Amino acid sequence: MSSRSATVPRPTPSLAVFALLALPWYAAILARDGWGFYQGFFMKHNVGRFSGPIAGHAGSLVYYFPVMLLGLLPFTALLAPVLRNLRSAWRDDLQAYLLIWFAFVFGFFSLSGTKLPHYMLYGTTGLLILMAVHAGELRSRFWALLPAALFFAVLLLLPWIVPAVLPEVDDEYYREALGNASAYFTTGYFVCIGLALALSVFLMLEPRIAVPDKLVAVGIAAVLAMSAFVVPLGAGLQQEPIKEAALLARERGLEPITWRVHKPSFSVYRGRPTASRDPLPGDVVLTKAEKLPDLPGPGYDILYSKNGIVLVQVRR
Repeated sequence: MSSRSATVPRPTPSLAVFALLALPWYAAILARDGWGFYQGFFMKHNVGRFSGPIAGHAGSLVYYFPVMLLGLLPFTALLAPVLRNLRSAWRDDLQAYLLIWFAFVFGFFSLSGTKLPHYMLYGTTGLLILMAVHAGELRSRFWALLPAALFFAVLLLLPWIVPAVLPEVDDEYYREALGNASAYFTTGYFVCIGLALALSVFLMLEPRIAVPDKLVAVGIAAVLAMSAFVVPLGAGLQQEPIKEAALLARERGLEPITWRVHKPSFSVYRGRPTASRDPLPGDVVLTKAEKLPDLPGPGYDILYSKNGIVLVQVRR
């Protein structure tokens, strides 16, 4: 990699290319949708999200520290050589750029009023490249593989961890959703996660294979485990009820509204926008089961219910 040049590059050409690519699209959308697009996209979902929490997604200044440590699994140990080489990395053009890339995203969203874990993805690429650059400096196979082993061990124990922490979950919606998690812990789940844990422990003890090759192996195991079991678990608990309720509404030709629940994917599955407002008599309403006692009117009929999500019709 090249050392830092004494000449500071001028950003004007890059900014001009950026404007040439982006401005025509923004101009076309603004011409089609008017200032509603400006208010919704720029003011609400950019300025609004930075100035305060939206949909209850708040967090402290240290919110993204544990998010990053968990999000980098099973390669979290590769942070150590990056931290040890910060001074030398700063003297290299490319590595300095990667550091600035990650640090800006991390700092910007740490100061933001709205915090969601996936916001870190915008800066994680720069950090991952840095971790790959210094991966060869991590010599200890034990410490290199320990995060992976702990990760798979927690996943293997998850069927017992979830019921244990369930009484401590204050949110009734999440408590009901997690209460149905046992259906997703199949025999295949235990076999796959158990094999991944065994592989991690074996590689921690095996002395001949190079550490980077071991990290590739546990990385592949983690991708398989996450895509085959962990992601479907999360999707099943949170998105499956939304999808099924939306498809039911579309099949029956219903025009539901959403009330006290923020689930944009409901409109995607329905194939049309869904209004969000206070219910009126006769309305079909998507909401959380915990909100049913607050529904106005003489009562309601449940059309669909699963994992804390309900589709009901308010009686006239």
